Amino acid sequence: SSGNGNPGTPSSVTFGNASQAVPGNNSASFPSASSAHILTSYNPALYQGVTVEAWVNLNSLSQSGNPRIVANSHTDVDDAGFELMLSGTTPQVWFGNGTLTNHLTAGSPLASTGWTHLAGTWDGTTVTLYVNGVSQGTAALAGDMPAGTATGTGIGYNPAYSGDYINGL
Repeated sequence: SSGNGNPGTPSSVTFGNASQAVPGNNSASFPSASSAHILTSYNPALYQGVTVEAWVNLNSLSQSGNPRIVANSHTDVDDAGFELMLSGTTPQVWFGNGTLTNHLTAGSPLASTGWTHLAGTWDGTTVTLYVNGVSQGTAALAGDMPAGTATGTGIGYNPAYSGDYINGL
């Protein structure tokens, strides 16, 4: 649900998983690296201050390709929007200004179990990736973020091409 009129539509996602990233809040399970996802109608554009974040637990499940955690574009191809993703099991964040992209990759892969907080920020000049609150570095990218090429923002996959599903919590 969303307090801003951008609810998500789940597909093959199981809610109420007892494994909790934040005490008192159950998690959602994305049990299939080929179909489980949520699509929201939200597709931010023309922002110079963007943060995309998620709690992630791979739950000892194998990953296929480069799973997207939250995405609204195929940023590394179309230079628009954002992707918080894994390269194998190593966190990355990508932002695009419509002409160029920049990204950061964490220094190490995620643990196979346990919760990790990931956050990618872009303030119109600098991209930063955080893993459990620790900066993994910065990269320069000036401009405004145009809307992604997808019809909304996907959780657990990339809606720009309906692929790169995550397998976990």
